[in-house]
Amino acid sequence: MRRISFKMRILLYLLIVSILPFAVSWTLIYKTYDREMQQDFKNFNYMYVQNQIHKIDQLFEQQEIELKSIAQAFSHLGQENTDFYGFLRDQKSVNKYYMNLYIIMPDGTVHTDDLSTNKPDIDYSSLHSYTNAKKAQELVWLEPYTDPISGLRCIGMSIPLLDNYGNASGVLVGNISLKSFGDKLLNAKYMPNTEMFFINPAGYVKFHSGSKYSETVNVKDSSFILNPVAETVLKLDEGYREFSYLDSDWSCSFSVINSSGWKVLALINADDIHRTFSAINRRTDSTIILLGLICIFTGLIASLFLSKSITTPLIELKEGVKSITAGNLDRRIEIKSRDEIREVADAFNEMAGNLKSTYSNLIKRTNELYFNNEELQNTNMELQASYGQLEAAMSQLNEADTQLRKKYNELQTLNRISNAVASTMDLNNMLITVVNHAVEITEALVCAIRLIDEIDPNKLELKALKGIRTEKYDRSSIDIRDDIAGQAIKEKRTIVLKLSENNIPHSYYIELYKKDEAKCVVFAPIMVKYKAIGVMCITLRREPKDELIELINSLSNNIAIAIDNAKAYESLKQSYLKTVQ
Repeated sequence: MRRISFKMRILLYLLIVSILPFAVSWTLIYKTYDREMQQDFKNFNYMYVQNQIHKIDQLFEQQEIELKSIAQAFSHLGQENTDFYGFLRDQKSVNKYYMNLYIIMPDGTVHTDDLSTNKPDIDYSSLHSYTNAKKAQELVWLEPYTDPISGLRCIGMSIPLLDNYGNASGVLVGNISLKSFGDKLLNAKYMPNTEMFFINPAGYVKFHSGSKYSETVNVKDSSFILNPVAETVLKLDEGYREFSYLDSDWSCSFSVINSSGWKVLALINADDIHRTFSAINRRTDSTIILLGLICIFTGLIASLFLSKSITTPLIELKEGVKSITAGNLDRRIEIKSRDEIREVADAFNEMAGNLKSTYSNLIKRTNELYFNNEELQNTNMELQASYGQLEAAMSQLNEADTQLRKKYNELQTLNRISNAVASTMDLNNMLITVVNHAVEITEALVCAIRLIDEIDPNKLELKALKGIRTEKYDRSSIDIRDDIAGQAIKEKRTIVLKLSENNIPHSYYIELYKKDEAKCVVFAPIMVKYKAIGVMCITLRREPKDELIELINSLSNNIAIAIDNAKAYESLKQSYLKTVQ
């Protein structure tokens, strides 16, 4: 095999190091950029559609408010000799978004906002716009229907009316043209191929931007395009979903638009999104590819220059080394550049100059080294012993640092408990906060606080509980005279109960002992002015050291102070209330 020269290897290495990582990173960046841009494009489309839907929702809310205000204004009218036509005409002139306004009276007659309208001779009180409002006794939305007066498709609202005496009267109906509503839905499209759906709470399609589906179609129908996301659309108020249907990927976003639970849904084929994004991104792709090619060409030129600047001085160094190897200690190298290669050449020349004197002293130095070697061995043994002592000292320092950090964390938790105690006079909230922090600082399996019952001083009532398996904890009152917790109260001292097979006070602790490796239970009395008012029970996985017991006692003291303050506050509050009364 033909040998590759050093210069060529340097050139190849530089090309690999400079161009290959760039090409790989550029490819990854481009793919990431393309993926992120597509996701951003989808997010923007979703946010645009949601924003437009929310505008429709706000419009509907405004129409609800306006119809309620018209009904309120009606209640102030006198029922005798009232010009209903003038009233409705004035209201419609203010609320121009309504297609028409009319009032259906209980006797089946109707009053409209336009006297020129030809009103069909029917019983208007039998219409669903009347019956639905009367049944609900509040404003109701009317799904798309054909208005019997105008004969146009519309959506509407109806609200029951009260006269000026507060008695039930007719029903006010306000209709919005379905064409105007459809125009609002079409404005919500960010992309031209987006399909807009108007769906009622039962899932029936009441409007479609392309008029492809009848009102009998339901999103849950197995043959309907929205069937894969029907459950999500009907369950959630708003959202965005991607799904597959008939070998095509689709994206849909939906949102509720009024108080009746109607939903507007925008559906778009993922292929349309990709085509739109590709058209937008095509120019960017060309620019990125051109920049990549320029960078690769620049890297190639730079690699050639660097290869030559490195290999030429190295070849001279190689020849100099051969001369030194042959015994020519007078050989020197001249490099004109002012870089690290020049420094290497100067070092080589210095080495050649020193090599003569070094060689003549080599034998003498060898003898000295022989005698010094034994001394070095002794020194090395001393250093090894010192290193062992240093390791021991470092271990002690590490242990001390760990203890200091643990103390610091305990102090911080105590400080948080003190702040929580000082910040509230609500005894229950304070005790819950204390047990939460107590479990954290002591790494306890469970922590409980019981206080002596104010009515029966021989009973301990559970006030706060935190830990594992608390659903099996005995939450009933316990008798001080029969329980080890009562012993801690009577003796006014902290008791540490070590758990064993034959020494477990309650069935709850048996499960902790067997399944969670509980080792002991600490019972710390809660003392207020040398009087025990309760006990704090903490179950641990290990036997507590004196420091931990002191910490638990500090927690019980904080609890005692807080309880005393809370009771004092309650007493002062009761005294103040009596004084005020």
